[in-house]
Amino acid sequence: VVKAFLMKQKSISQIQSGDFSSSSSSGKEVRMSMSEAFVVGLIAKSFATIMTYPLIRTKVLLMVSSKSGDDDEDDDSSNDNAKSRNHYGDTMVEVLCRIYKEEGIAGLFKGCDLQLIHTVLKSALLMMVRERITVT
Repeated sequence: VVKAFLMKQKSISQIQSGDFSSSSSSGKEVRMSMSEAFVVGLIAKSFATIMTYPLIRTKVLLMVSSKSGDDDEDDDSSNDNAKSRNHYGDTMVEVLCRIYKEEGIAGLFKGCDLQLIHTVLKSALLMMVRERITVT
């Protein structure tokens, strides 16, 4: 979506300036530079990561709590410990509600900064390289 918007804006600016040098003979294809591809990848992945991060965190909490519960099924006292460690809940909705009640909005995004650094740079570099390869 971001790439399509950027390409439309670039086409409009080329039409207004009368510069058609980077367009194909049909006038339909406009290429992004490597820096534009990097910025588009950065913006798109940032938005996607921020929108989905609460679900990612919920999934991780559910996986960790279910794994600790599976390891301790032999002993009744250890089952009680597993239940106390799984204090967020058993479903995604329960976990999301519990995080929101206990930690607020900031709790839903705990650790998001590290996830953003990791995924955004990787995605932006990947998009930049892909754009470079398709140009050549």
